Amino acid sequence: MFNMPKMKLPKKYTEVFKTYKNGTPEEKAKIEDYFIKAVNDEDSGFYSPMMASLNEHQLKGMLRQVSSLVDTGAENDD
Repeated sequence: MFNMPKMKLPKKYTEVFKTYKNGTPEEKAKIEDYFIKAVNDEDSGFYSPMMASLNEHQLKGMLRQVSSLVDTGAENDD
């Protein structure tokens, strides 16, 4: 396996991804719901017509993939 560089994000977002990676199923579900609502809300800063066309399952999968690419500062980051 090769070593993939991780994305460095502002602390505010890094904490969200850290919670998503290490949180309880309830915390993960809350973050997923917020992400889906933000992507579909045209007034949101996260709105994207392309992403809004995806269904919930696809958006949750995208969030899981992106979370593995973010540097959360944990030593055992996958």
